[in-house]
Amino acid sequence: YPVKEDAKFYIGSKETNKESIKKDDTVLIQLIKEGNNDYISKITKIEGASTPTQDSFDEDKNTPATNANTSYLQENLNISPRKVEGVVKAVKDSGIEVIVKYVNHKGEISEEIESYIVSSNSVITKNNKELELADINKGDIIVSEVRGNLLTKGEIIESQREISGILVEKKRKNGSNVILLDYKNDTVEYSINSSVSIKKKGLEDATWNDLRIGDKITLDIEYEKVTEIWAEGYTSRVTGIIQEVVISANQSKITIEHEDGKIKTYPLIYGAKIVSKLTNENISLYDVRLGQEVTMYLDSMEVEELVVGYQRKLSTVQGYIENINFSKDYVDIRTESDFMGTKRIRMGMDVEVFRGNKRLSRRDLKEDMLVVITMKSYGSDQADTINILGY
Repeated sequence: YPVKEDAKFYIGSKETNKESIKKDDTVLIQLIKEGNNDYISKITKIEGASTPTQDSFDEDKNTPATNANTSYLQENLNISPRKVEGVVKAVKDSGIEVIVKYVNHKGEISEEIESYIVSSNSVITKNNKELELADINKGDIIVSEVRGNLLTKGEIIESQREISGILVEKKRKNGSNVILLDYKNDTVEYSINSSVSIKKKGLEDATWNDLRIGDKITLDIEYEKVTEIWAEGYTSRVTGIIQEVVISANQSKITIEHEDGKIKTYPLIYGAKIVSKLTNENISLYDVRLGQEVTMYLDSMEVEELVVGYQRKLSTVQGYIENINFSKDYVDIRTESDFMGTKRIRMGMDVEVFRGNKRLSRRDLKEDMLVVITMKSYGSDQADTINILGY
């Protein structure tokens, strides 16, 4: 094989230079396909092999390289595991070659042929049944855990298969639609091209925009390509107190505190209806305030309609006046909270100031006064009333 100019060279797990690789060394090679040719992109020298000229993937040898080099295997086991998914290109006496697809930061896809040792301790299964190396065939799809060049465990999956999971995210990535599913306690990612058929229960002509976070998704997959999506959603109603609102061009989100104290975030469907319960008029997300009660109607886990009610929570801050700036309408309050520290609070001309039942003006405020400030709304930095407790 020709060696690429930027090929990497290793002795065990340590990187070296090409001059360290000598004739008759036992090596593992990693191939990359460019056009119709295979090129070496990585060479790893195996130290201490009992048969120096033995190629770990030589079909004429019966003794696996894994048995010849226990120390090398141990070095691989010390390397952090990573997940490799691809198509088996070849099966040898002591390992397999896998075609793996990689996507770089520009979205360009490349195929690399990677060689992995299968030792006597490697566990490869299909339909929960353990396989021998001889049971693996060219063209099989394998999802494996590898450490260095050692395959520690793998699962052979069908070329045509169906998987079901819960949609946790949908996004654009490198110009393509991508979905992330919660599948067998793991998050898996699939690209969805324009030719994929999308069907959803209750909809006659479903599209990408009809998929909702929380939908139960079933994918028909042929090799690594999704051919069809079947989605099933559900509707529900939740209530709570608004804790946070995030407005985004991608997808806005709202966080509420439920009656049981649990806090949960819900994404909003683009164009979600938002109504004020007080006026029965449509409002925008910019009109929503923290601390207001809210009723949300969900399509799976996404908000389809938002009904905003009364202000149920008001925020107060207690502390000592550290600084006052009447011209810029703010006061700095030194709190005893490690989390809050010193907080700057806006106070307009309409702020009400009291000492007990006596009404004062904001000009009566002095540094080092102990005050309690009630905000205009929950989460706001605008003072509504200031009560002087001491001086």
